[in-house]
Amino acid sequence: NLGEDQDLSKIARRFQVYALRYLDGAWGAPGAGLSLVGAGSLAVHGAKGRAGAASAILLCILVYSVFINSLANLSFSTLHINITARMWQQAFLLGYVCLGVGAMSLGIFVLLRLGVFLPSPSTAEKSQKGRGSLLRRMATLIWSSIAVACVAEQCRRHYSAMDNHNNVTFRSFGEQLVGNLPPNAMLLLNDDINCNAAHYYARCLGGRPDVHIIYQPLITYKWWVPMQKHHLTTHLPKSAKAQFSGKKGRRSRVNASRSVIFPGKYHHPFERHLGSFNMEEFLNANLPNRHIFIAGGYKEGDSSSEPFIHLAAGLSDLVLSPSQPGPPLSDLTVLVHQMLPKLMDTPVSELKDGTWERVVALKYFTGIFRSAQLLAERIDSAPRDGSDTRLAMLLTSASAYRMLEPMCTTDPTSAFYCKPVLWKNAGVIHGSLAEEQRTFNKQLTHSILKENEVLVNSKTNQANERMFRYWVRFVDETLATAVPAGESVTKRGAAGGYEGGSAWKTTKHPQHRKLKKQTLDAGTMNEIAEVLPMIRDNMNPFMGMRKSYAWLDNWKEDHAWLLDSIPERRGPN
Repeated sequence: NLGEDQDLSKIARRFQVYALRYLDGAWGAPGAGLSLVGAGSLAVHGAKGRAGAASAILLCILVYSVFINSLANLSFSTLHINITARMWQQAFLLGYVCLGVGAMSLGIFVLLRLGVFLPSPSTAEKSQKGRGSLLRRMATLIWSSIAVACVAEQCRRHYSAMDNHNNVTFRSFGEQLVGNLPPNAMLLLNDDINCNAAHYYARCLGGRPDVHIIYQPLITYKWWVPMQKHHLTTHLPKSAKAQFSGKKGRRSRVNASRSVIFPGKYHHPFERHLGSFNMEEFLNANLPNRHIFIAGGYKEGDSSSEPFIHLAAGLSDLVLSPSQPGPPLSDLTVLVHQMLPKLMDTPVSELKDGTWERVVALKYFTGIFRSAQLLAERIDSAPRDGSDTRLAMLLTSASAYRMLEPMCTTDPTSAFYCKPVLWKNAGVIHGSLAEEQRTFNKQLTHSILKENEVLVNSKTNQANERMFRYWVRFVDETLATAVPAGESVTKRGAAGGYEGGSAWKTTKHPQHRKLKKQTLDAGTMNEIAEVLPMIRDNMNPFMGMRKSYAWLDNWKEDHAWLLDSIPERRGPN
């Protein structure tokens, strides 16, 4: 968390990290030794006889290092350490100067030992003049070559980490954050990544001039509204809105001639007697005129926004007034479908911890996950009247779950950790999708169905197989994280569950999962018992159909002990 309380142990730990970072850039212990030699040389002899100025520089390094590491209060996460390291560069730069001075001092010492620097030649020594001059030129060439080689090696060591010529992470993020919004929408932003990426796409690339982008911390300044309000005036005719939509089927209930309304001079929840406004007043003033989305949450300190409803839609949330009815399921499905982002080109597993690219990936992960859950929770509300709304919701939710597959990890300490139950839900969605595909025989009129025509017409097989794959993943990951217990499965509890669990626990293997005999707790057995009968019988419980797959048969053979321990039992409702 930002703004941690500090104590001596944390300050000492930060100094340790500080020293290790310096050593990494200074060639380790040899570089540290040369830095000390150079610092001593400057303190004693100074630069060109200016020992006082050199000592002042050394004092600056010391004072700056003490104060910056004592006052810094970010956590010790890799990302926050990298942020703090920006403040270390000033001291490091002077430290590297000391390293250079130390290397020069060492070179002079070596040359003196070799007799390269000779006293002024006397008549008897003139014969040695040519030899001394040659040695000096050779020494200069050698030390210059060493210095250039050191710089070249530093470039080689850090080139891959600094090479960003193909890095389009932030441009793509900004394009999908802003570019997927409905026409004439307003986007409220918080945090630097959201702000910088969105403004780069809108201002530098000229994307979506119809969207009003507002960075919330700025509207708290008294000068901002009078100086910037003219940039938020809309002059687009309604007929021009379509050119910014980018996709068909979008709906907008906006009046394109309305500008952003500021119900006061600046945003401050506790200075309304001075002409400020709170977020509730701002939202109420603008919601009747346009869709409002928010990315990064609200600015802290203003609780007036708490009653407003948020619906996850890709990388941002749709904001609704508590008195405003939510959009129809069909419109909500279209909105979520069109705002789902495309996955990043670089897999999450290849993004190093502590990088901003990984932070962006987490925004993708969170947005996709919340969007999938939003539709999954509302699918049962979709009418079964033969309309295409339910099928469109299932297709969109299923697509979001599939996007999560390469992003999820089984490491509980990771921000990308997905609980096993996620895959059970994904299986339910795909099982329902297979059922809906089997019974759907209407003409494709919905925009989402047209985009997924191949999937709609796949006659349930693809969705049906994915249902089994997700349920198998759910069982495997649940077993892998289960806590052993001592009871065995011999009888069922009063609620239809199992009082104990005797089975096998899975462990990771390079190619597949091997099994070790273990005992499973009752909770684990109850979790997986819902889907095991369907896996065992190759049955889709949502449409009563059976389908065999070779990979599933192999999995069942390896898990026969587990499947046989489950009595006949109906699947999920």
